[in-house]
Amino acid sequence: LLPDAEVLQEPEDGVELPDVERRARRAHPGIPLDGADVRSVSMVLDLYATNRKMSGAALRALAAMCRASSAHLKAIVVNNLRSLVQAQRLHGSSRSVNLHSAEALCEAARRDPQLVSEGGALLIASILRAFPRDGEVVA
Repeated sequence: LLPDAEVLQEPEDGVELPDVERRARRAHPGIPLDGADVRSVSMVLDLYATNRKMSGAALRALAAMCRASSAHLKAIVVNNLRSLVQAQRLHGSSRSVNLHSAEALCEAARRDPQLVSEGGALLIASILRAFPRDGEVVA
Protein backbone atom coordinates (compact mmCIF):
# COMPACT_ATOMS: atom_id res chain seq x y z
CA LEU A 1 0.00 0.00 0.00
CA LEU A 2 1.28 3.44 -0.87
CA PRO A 3 1.87 6.04 1.85
CA ASP A 4 -1.00 8.48 2.33
CA ALA A 5 1.04 11.34 0.87
CA GLU A 6 1.28 9.60 -2.51
CA VAL A 7 -2.29 8.36 -2.66
CA LEU A 8 -3.99 11.56 -1.49
CA GLN A 9 -2.05 14.11 -3.52
CA GLU A 10 -3.89 17.32 -4.25
CA PRO A 11 -3.87 18.48 -7.87
CA GLU A 12 -0.78 20.54 -8.72
CA ASP A 13 -2.91 23.30 -10.21
CA GLY A 14 -4.09 24.47 -6.79
CA VAL A 15 -7.67 23.22 -7.17
CA GLU A 16 -8.97 21.89 -3.87
CA LEU A 17 -10.70 18.55 -4.08
CA PRO A 18 -14.24 18.47 -2.66
CA ASP A 19 -14.60 16.56 0.62
CA VAL A 20 -16.66 13.87 -1.13
CA GLU A 21 -13.88 13.21 -3.64
CA ARG A 22 -11.20 13.29 -0.92
CA ARG A 23 -13.12 10.68 1.11
CA ALA A 24 -13.60 8.54 -2.01
CA ARG A 25 -9.88 8.62 -2.73
CA ARG A 26 -9.12 7.55 0.84
CA ALA A 27 -11.61 4.69 0.57
CA HIS A 28 -10.24 3.50 -2.80
CA PRO A 29 -6.50 4.18 -2.89
CA GLY A 30 -6.02 1.79 -5.82
CA ILE A 31 -6.07 4.47 -8.51
CA PRO A 32 -2.95 3.92 -10.66
CA LEU A 33 -0.71 6.96 -10.56
CA ASP A 34 1.20 6.12 -13.75
CA GLY A 35 -1.70 6.46 -16.21
CA ALA A 36 -1.98 2.74 -16.99
CA ASP A 37 -5.75 2.94 -16.62
CA VAL A 38 -5.99 5.77 -19.15
CA ARG A 39 -3.87 3.85 -21.64
CA SER A 40 -6.00 0.72 -21.19
CA VAL A 41 -9.26 2.56 -21.84
CA SER A 42 -7.71 4.35 -24.82
CA MET A 43 -6.66 0.99 -26.26
CA VAL A 44 -10.25 -0.25 -25.94
CA LEU A 45 -11.42 2.92 -27.68
CA ASP A 46 -8.96 2.29 -30.52
CA LEU A 47 -9.66 -1.45 -30.84
CA TYR A 48 -13.44 -1.06 -30.95
CA ALA A 49 -13.56 2.30 -32.71
CA THR A 50 -16.48 1.35 -34.94
CA ASN A 51 -18.63 0.08 -32.06
CA ARG A 52 -20.76 2.99 -30.86
CA LYS A 53 -21.67 1.43 -27.50
CA MET A 54 -18.04 0.59 -26.65
CA SER A 55 -16.93 4.09 -27.66
CA GLY A 56 -19.58 5.67 -25.46
CA ALA A 57 -18.63 3.48 -22.49
CA ALA A 58 -14.90 4.14 -22.95
CA LEU A 59 -15.48 7.89 -23.17
CA ARG A 60 -17.64 7.74 -20.05
CA ALA A 61 -14.74 6.05 -18.24
CA LEU A 62 -12.28 8.65 -19.52
CA ALA A 63 -14.56 11.50 -18.45
CA ALA A 64 -14.73 10.02 -14.96
CA MET A 65 -10.94 9.56 -14.87
CA CYS A 66 -10.48 13.27 -15.61
CA ARG A 67 -11.62 13.93 -12.06
CA ALA A 68 -9.19 11.43 -10.47
CA SER A 69 -6.09 13.64 -10.64
CA SER A 70 -4.38 16.33 -12.65
CA ALA A 71 -2.10 13.70 -14.16
CA HIS A 72 -5.14 11.76 -15.41
CA LEU A 73 -6.68 14.94 -16.80
CA LYS A 74 -3.50 15.82 -18.69
CA ALA A 75 -3.08 12.27 -19.99
CA ILE A 76 -6.61 12.29 -21.40
CA VAL A 77 -6.90 15.82 -22.78
CA VAL A 78 -3.35 16.21 -24.08
CA ASN A 79 -2.08 12.71 -24.87
CA ASN A 80 -5.34 11.02 -25.90
CA LEU A 81 -7.21 13.83 -27.61
CA ARG A 82 -6.87 11.90 -30.87
CA SER A 83 -9.05 9.11 -29.44
CA LEU A 84 -11.76 11.57 -28.42
CA VAL A 85 -11.71 13.20 -31.86
CA GLN A 86 -11.86 9.85 -33.65
CA ALA A 87 -14.84 8.70 -31.58
CA GLN A 88 -16.67 11.95 -32.26
CA ARG A 89 -15.99 11.69 -36.00
CA LEU A 90 -17.18 8.09 -36.24
CA HIS A 91 -20.17 8.50 -33.92
CA GLY A 92 -21.08 12.18 -34.26
CA SER A 93 -24.78 11.43 -33.84
CA SER A 94 -24.26 9.62 -30.51
CA ARG A 95 -25.32 11.71 -27.54
CA SER A 96 -23.19 9.64 -25.17
CA VAL A 97 -20.00 10.09 -27.21
CA ASN A 98 -20.55 13.84 -27.46
CA LEU A 99 -21.63 14.28 -23.84
CA HIS A 100 -18.64 12.48 -22.33
CA SER A 101 -16.14 14.10 -24.68
CA ALA A 102 -17.56 17.47 -23.68
CA GLU A 103 -17.35 16.55 -19.97
CA ALA A 104 -13.64 15.74 -20.29
CA LEU A 105 -12.86 18.96 -22.14
CA CYS A 106 -14.97 21.10 -19.80
CA GLU A 107 -13.16 19.63 -16.78
CA ALA A 108 -9.85 20.57 -18.41
CA ALA A 109 -11.09 24.08 -19.18
CA ARG A 110 -12.20 24.55 -15.57
CA ARG A 111 -9.04 23.22 -13.93
CA ASP A 112 -6.31 24.27 -16.36
CA PRO A 113 -7.40 26.14 -19.49
CA GLN A 114 -3.89 25.83 -20.98
CA LEU A 115 -4.50 22.09 -21.46
CA VAL A 116 -7.23 22.75 -24.03
CA SER A 117 -5.43 22.97 -27.36
CA GLU A 118 -6.68 24.16 -30.72
CA GLY A 119 -7.74 20.59 -31.45
CA GLY A 120 -9.74 20.52 -28.22
CA ALA A 121 -11.48 23.76 -29.17
CA LEU A 122 -12.36 22.33 -32.58
CA LEU A 123 -13.72 19.18 -30.93
CA ILE A 124 -15.91 21.31 -28.67
CA ALA A 125 -17.19 23.16 -31.76
CA SER A 126 -18.04 19.84 -33.43
CA ILE A 127 -19.88 18.68 -30.32
CA LEU A 128 -21.88 21.90 -30.14
CA ARG A 129 -22.81 21.58 -33.83
CA ALA A 130 -23.99 18.01 -33.28
CA PHE A 131 -26.13 18.78 -30.20
CA PRO A 132 -26.86 22.52 -30.11
CA ARG A 133 -30.09 22.25 -28.14
CA ASP A 134 -29.13 19.61 -25.58
CA GLY A 135 -28.67 21.50 -22.31
CA GLU A 136 -26.55 18.81 -20.69
CA VAL A 137 -24.11 18.60 -23.61
CA VAL A 138 -23.93 22.37 -24.05
CA ALA A 139 -23.35 22.99 -20.33
